[in-house]
Amino acid sequence: MAQVVSESKQSDGTTRHRRMLSHYITKLLKEVSPQLSLSKSACTLCHQLCVDITRVVVHRAMDIVKLGSKRTVNVSVFITVYGTLFSPTLCKNMVQVGDHVIKSKVPEPLIFPKSVFRYMLEDAVTPLNMKIAKKCTPYLAATMEYLCSEILSITSLALLREYRKRITTVDLKQAMMHDIDFSVLLDTCGLSMILTEEVGGGRKKQPPSIFHKKRLKQLTRNICISVENETVRMSSDVDSFILRFSENIVKDLIAKSNDLCKYYNKSKLTEKEIIFAYQYMYKSALLN
Repeated sequence: MAQVVSESKQSDGTTRHRRMLSHYITKLLKEVSPQLSLSKSACTLCHQLCVDITRVVVHRAMDIVKLGSKRTVNVSVFITVYGTLFSPTLCKNMVQVGDHVIKSKVPEPLIFPKSVFRYMLEDAVTPLNMKIAKKCTPYLAATMEYLCSEILSITSLALLREYRKRITTVDLKQAMMHDIDFSVLLDTCGLSMILTEEVGGGRKKQPPSIFHKKRLKQLTRNICISVENETVRMSSDVDSFILRFSENIVKDLIAKSNDLCKYYNKSKLTEKEIIFAYQYMYKSALLN
């Protein structure tokens, strides 16, 4: 018990924030995509992003308040900071979510606890002898919850396309790197180094293949022998590439064939639809 008390008395409040937010980030993922799970390192990365972005927002809000005569931090200050940090679309959605929470008579309960953000506001305001408006804490909690849900949603969409069910740090980083809004946000906040840091070792785990790996490897070897009249050695990377490449071709071919069946109101898939789909996709007159 004494160890828990000593950890919660840290000046920056890092341990307290992590202990409180990690559980709620996992809970938020169940709201965004119930069929996915979050690894421990990915949960730590989400916590780190939320806390760091919140600190940047709070410190910029303090700088804006210093310029004026009033010593009170209110919601309008956060709206100004959001306009400078986030993209127009992201800023508009965050402001709408925050306004809904503070203006509605019966607001929806938040998943993120307000106490975490109240602690962070108090840590920044106390040395400057400033005051915090009552609506600032729920507004900040709601907007940061929306931001975290957007990060999880774009990552979950990428995983569902690959038929995977567990989010890792690599998935989070790739999703944010390929998203314009979040890549610009992290660059503006000075947090782009998070995307280049290596968290956790090992290679990215590939989803299970629909093809038999040994049979496909033997087929590739036989084709190489028949074409070159000699045995060609192949690395494991080439095998995995051919496996994924052929798998994607078959998936696209079947998807296009299904579209043709729906267009012609057919309930059964035949060779004719597959040949038409092949000709449409690869502009080939004959199926060799």
